[in-house]
Amino acid sequence: MQEEFRTAYKQLNTAQKEAVDIIDGPVLVVAGPGTGKTQLLSLRVANILQKTDTDPGSILCLTFTNFAATNMRERLANLVGPSAQNVMVRTFHSFAAEIMNLYPDYFWNGARLQIAPDAVQLEIIQEILESLPLHNPLAVKFAGTYTAISDVQQALKLAKEAGLTPEKLQAMLEVNIAYLDLIEPQLSELLSPALSLKRLPDLQMAVEALPDQPIDETITPLTSLSTVLKESLAAAVAVDQVTGKTTQSGKWKRRWLQRVNGQYSMLDERKRNAWWQALAEVYGSYRDHLHGQGYYDYSDMIVEVVSQLE
Repeated sequence: MQEEFRTAYKQLNTAQKEAVDIIDGPVLVVAGPGTGKTQLLSLRVANILQKTDTDPGSILCLTFTNFAATNMRERLANLVGPSAQNVMVRTFHSFAAEIMNLYPDYFWNGARLQIAPDAVQLEIIQEILESLPLHNPLAVKFAGTYTAISDVQQALKLAKEAGLTPEKLQAMLEVNIAYLDLIEPQLSELLSPALSLKRLPDLQMAVEALPDQPIDETITPLTSLSTVLKESLAAAVAVDQVTGKTTQSGKWKRRWLQRVNGQYSMLDERKRNAWWQALAEVYGSYRDHLHGQGYYDYSDMIVEVVSQLE
């Protein structure tokens, strides 16, 4: 299969060849749809197999769709030959399902749960929302219907696919709220004067000097609130310095601070965190109800496998 590899390799541009040639360590390739990412990844696998004694069964390729996984298997077969069959090419969910099937004792004490139908998931969420106190932000109704149902479903999916259990989500939110308590007085003082183009560099330096939340590594792939705060201001200032206006910095200021009774506060950010705290409680109840009825949902496969691997 050397000839197939050489032919495909010659068709790569310089940056693509660089990615294929790196055998050890992580490589990040940022490219749009249809730019050859699948081919590049296939060639990198083939290159690793050609230049090292790596067993094909020790290589795992993960992708988002069944179509992409099938495409990659076919390309690897053309580049590598029969041994490509031993390279594990899966979608994230199918790989998680395979882990659960191979090691059932690590999941729900060996209980064989089933994927919950959409109707069951919706029914459980509805029951949980009905049990919430009226002041809960997720208990809001309009015309007899809970308006937050679709938001709750989406938030549960996002939390699980980020690898967050209810406990991890709650712990992260507690860290966020403590951080808001810490920086709110300082940020309010910094942003009380009107914005001006001349002040932006000093403002950026002052915000950069605010305390960090040293949690980025523990919550990856999420980003800490302090990192979002500082990086979003840096991006806004960079645009404003080009345009000669404070439009983006003004949007940034309004996103983080709101005037309440004549005083600036991080009201909207506190509301966001309060909403997610309510969601974390619903998440715990939802998972308990689901498992208690012998089910798990599609996104459970990701969070359960991540938790057990950790």
